[in-house]
Amino acid sequence: KGDSYATSCKDKSVRFIDARSSKVGKMIKMAHDGVKGVKVCYLGQSGKVLTTGHSRATGREVKIWDLKSLDKPLHVEKIDTAAGALMPMYDADTDVIYLCGKGDGNIRTCEFEDKAPYFHKLNDGFRSTVPLKGVCMVPKRGLDIMQCETVRLLKVTNEQGVQPLSFTVPRKSDAFQPDIYPNTASNVPAHTAQEWW
Repeated sequence: KGDSYATSCKDKSVRFIDARSSKVGKMIKMAHDGVKGVKVCYLGQSGKVLTTGHSRATGREVKIWDLKSLDKPLHVEKIDTAAGALMPMYDADTDVIYLCGKGDGNIRTCEFEDKAPYFHKLNDGFRSTVPLKGVCMVPKRGLDIMQCETVRLLKVTNEQGVQPLSFTVPRKSDAFQPDIYPNTASNVPAHTAQEWW
């Protein structure tokens, strides 16, 4: 909704800050036990957030939290034992999470469901031997809908520049597929900045 935002800091705490008052409203102390950094993203309008970090045994993990009760996570998923930070990319239209590891060539795909077990691993995702330094998601209006492209990630590499990675749903028909393209955010603002304050 834009009324609050989340930050993760070197103290491994996640803070939820009211955007209008700039005050910390809620907080997760020690979201992950490891010494590496923590990343956080909202899971759409579900009232849940996802954090990625390392466990005490240096394994990478994902935790799903309920914003109503931040005492303990709803779900913990062990991913692997690699060293790089996991950067989560969430597609709110399809509820698919793309886990991109810094220094990894692979991008894992998972699906979020707003009920237990919350987290479902999908196929192998994207596999490559070229490590990534950073990643971002292209807006929906930039996708090739006639090829059933559901998301396009831009992968930043050390030596090969920026690589576009296309994720598609295999379909036999060449027609528009409305089931994989629900209504999405537009480029027209809902209100002005003055109305928001």
